[in-house]
Amino acid sequence: MLVVSRQSRSAAGRLPVERALATLREAGFDGAGAVRVLRMLIAYIVGSLLREVGVTPTFAPAQTGTIRADGVDPALFPEVTSLAGLLGECDHEAEFGFGLDLLIRAVEERAGRRESGAEEGIR
Repeated sequence: MLVVSRQSRSAAGRLPVERALATLREAGFDGAGAVRVLRMLIAYIVGSLLREVGVTPTFAPAQTGTIRADGVDPALFPEVTSLAGLLGECDHEAEFGFGLDLLIRAVEERAGRRESGAEEGIR
């Protein structure tokens, strides 16, 4: 956590940021849009890592079988009850890939709107 929460002041630590921002600018994002997309991707990666090691309370357990629907009222929580088995297991690599794919598609679509000029953050 210390590594991802500290800002790098070295050239080597800033190089990935520079390359990501340049790529986003080339895709049509203005400065503010590029920074927002970069921050969103970093937040997704950090959040996924925290979830994987079990730091965050989510329906993606670090160890399988830790989320159960015992004592859950099925009338109040029919989806939690019926999906308890799926909520209790998690392939973190597959979940990360799924989420990253969704984010990339959203960024691509948003960048594609630059021609219409309808989107804030697009040149």
